Amino acid sequence: MKKKLDLIFKDEANLEVIESYLYYEKEQVGLGERFINELDQKFIQ
Repeated sequence: MKKKLDLIFKDEANLEVIESYLYYEKEQVGLGERFINELDQKFIQ
């Protein structure tokens, strides 16, 4: 049985995620959303 762990992002990590999202959205509309969705999927597993 897998144990569920809570994930806590530090402020610096949150800032990196936001900056990455904005970068990807600037490169191609929707790419930032795909990036966030991939992060969500990886951390939900």
